[in-house]
Order: sequence, then structure tokens, then C-alpha cells
Amino acid sequence: MIFDMQLTGARKPPHPVELRIDLMSIAFFTDEDARGPILVHYHIFKNAGSTVEYALRREFHEFFSTFEGPHPNSILTYDQLVEFVKSNPLLRAVSSHHLRYPTLRDDLRPVIDICVLRHPLDRLFSVYRFLREKYSGKSDLLHQAASELGCAAFFRQCLEKYPAWMRNVQVGILGPGDPSSAPAALAELSRIALLATTDFFDESLVVWEYALFPVFPGISLHYLAQNVTHSTPSTLESRLEELRRLCGRSLYDELLGANAEDMQLYEVASRMVRERFHQRPDCSQWLEEFRERNRALAYRCRTSLRARWRTRFPKHLDYSSQD
Repeated sequence: MIFDMQLTGARKPPHPVELRIDLMSIAFFTDEDARGPILVHYHIFKNAGSTVEYALRREFHEFFSTFEGPHPNSILTYDQLVEFVKSNPLLRAVSSHHLRYPTLRDDLRPVIDICVLRHPLDRLFSVYRFLREKYSGKSDLLHQAASELGCAAFFRQCLEKYPAWMRNVQVGILGPGDPSSAPAALAELSRIALLATTDFFDESLVVWEYALFPVFPGISLHYLAQNVTHSTPSTLESRLEELRRLCGRSLYDELLGANAEDMQLYEVASRMVRERFHQRPDCSQWLEEFRERNRALAYRCRTSLRARWRTRFPKHLDYSSQD
């Protein structure tokens, strides 16, 4: 576990949201009536949310739950979350696509909120590829358009017919539901306890483990990536270059302009997560240890799968020459 490592650097003062987590843990262990903090993951579509959910489900088992509305476009409020948690008092972690900010973080049960943001054009490109290549749910207009249209034609049609899906989606989730409410979203951003960006993901989870230790000692958030739309590893820069090539400069710039407030939010979040990571002593050592756990988990899953297939088809499959 990451917390068993011998760290040599002096501990720096905690970030304000980490201090709030420390105070939560003090209240939890001293107040007989306290039920303890709860992790609440705001699952933004195609922002590594399924990967975060994978790690939370593995760590908390039956004390984890999803919290979703009855329809794909449902919107759930904090009051509805409170009622859900009251009816499930043993929960320690919740993930929801439909829950919206703002969050009252020090209410009946203290909330430690989790949110992952993404470069808005990288996110849109991932949405397109997911709908076109991997979506297995009930077909809808967006899925049909992605299946039938090339990348440029898809985004032109969506900008005209479905602007709510194309413009400042992340600002709309952090703000009061209005995609032009950047000031409110930026204010909310500064209060998020566990923040990440998809292009600084491992580094962010290293910080999450460190910050959560007072409340959940030994928590481990290493993962197998879920719902990945690129079959081979790629960088943010290479994906944006591919999108620019497929769309052409004019449409690419139009998409960028349509998401100017999301870009501002993402850029501020990027600075914040990098600052938090580099504030941690021995951050590079922690990161390597975290990635080693990821590699070990992937190896265990791969060898387990091969063993099951050998048992099922011993005469037909031979993996002896592979790693």
C-alpha cells in the first residue's frame, strides 16, 4: 500500500480541502453519533468515471452504490442524495451520472466530493468514438448520428441540432445548470475535495489516496482502465491533432470557441491538480509505486483470464509462447 512506504520528504501544509478531510476524521472518531464522511463521485460521461467507479466498487464492496435517475437525461439534486444516503446509512461511497453541483459538504453526513475534468474537445472526440464503436445501450439520435456520420459531419450536425451536448458541458455540471455560468463553476471547482483531470489521472489518484488516509486508512485506488475508446495508449496532444485532422481547422476552431468556458475550467483544474501533486513529499516515488500496482493488477487479471481459458479449452489454446 502506498501508505506503508518510507517517505523522506518533510510533510508540507495540507491543501485547504485536505485539512477539511482531516477535520472530518477527527469528528468521526470522537463523536459517537457521527456516521462518518461519504465519498460522492460526480460521474461526468467520458471523463474516466467508469474507472473511478471500478476502484471505488472494489474498495468498498457492498458499502458502495450508484445513484441514478430513471431516465438517461435525469438530473438529481443534493436533497435527493441526502434522502438516498439516509435510506442507506451504511454507504461509504456513491457514484452518479445525474447528480449536479452545488454540494453542501458539511451537512448531516460530511461529503467528500470527487470530480474528474477533461479537455472539452478530447472529451467530445471520446464521446463520438464511444457512440460509434462501443455503445451497446438503447439506440437514440446521437448514437444513430455517430454510427452513420463521419467525425466532421457528426459534430456539424450536433452543433446545429444538439448544442446542449456540445457546448460547455462541464461548466453546466459544476455551475447551476447553465452552460454559461463559468464564475459559479470556477468557484465550485476551488471547493472540490478530490479533483483530477484525465491527462493527469494517476498523479491525481496518488493525491486522493494521501488525502483520504485519515478517513479511510489503507485505501488503494489503483485500477484497470474501463470503457477506453483508444485501443492503444495515446497522448492528449496526439488525440487533439487527430481530431483537428478529421474535422479540419475551421470546424475544430468552432468547437473550441463553443467550449471556451469549459476550456477555462479545464485549464484552472489542470493547474490545481499539478500544484496538489507537487506539494506532496516524494511525489515521484509515490507515482511510480502507484503505477507498479496498476501493472501488477493488469498482470494478475491477464494471467487469471488465461488460466480460465486453458481450463475451458485445454486442447485448443496454447499460450505457452506468450508473456
